[in-house]
Amino acid sequence: MSEQFNRELSLTGKIPSGLFNAMFEFSGSWQKDAAHTKTLAFDGVLITLYTVALEKSQLVLCDHVKKAVPPSWDPPELARFIETFGTHIVVGMKMGGKDVIYLKQQHSSALQPADVQKRLKEMADRRFMDATGQYTIASDQVFPNEKVCE
Repeated sequence: MSEQFNRELSLTGKIPSGLFNAMFEFSGSWQKDAAHTKTLAFDGVLITLYTVALEKSQLVLCDHVKKAVPPSWDPPELARFIETFGTHIVVGMKMGGKDVIYLKQQHSSALQPADVQKRLKEMADRRFMDATGQYTIASDQVFPNEKVCE
């Protein structure tokens, strides 16, 4: 599941990101967290207003940045490089929001995967379904500080 989260963040591999660890309340090494976890699940409402992303083919470092990379392990030079250029680049962004229920099942749990899925569905239905059985979010939930004109 960490790979799915990573793809959303334009990351590769299966090593969990900080977002993934925070959502499922992981705090140790990823191998230990995985060893103690039987099942992970989530359900929710995702609202994307717009997305901006760079094409991967455009991601080429400028020559002056390449030349500034220290050729060997030199902590003061590395610190200077990081101070000048930083450690990350923005490859995209999404504006919107989400309301998600995250569920983590420990190995000690006797519940079967179908039971976990049933509980998640029940929780999501209570949270996201209106009285008519339609999945909905009222405008006051999406924009809680906005006044609705009548």
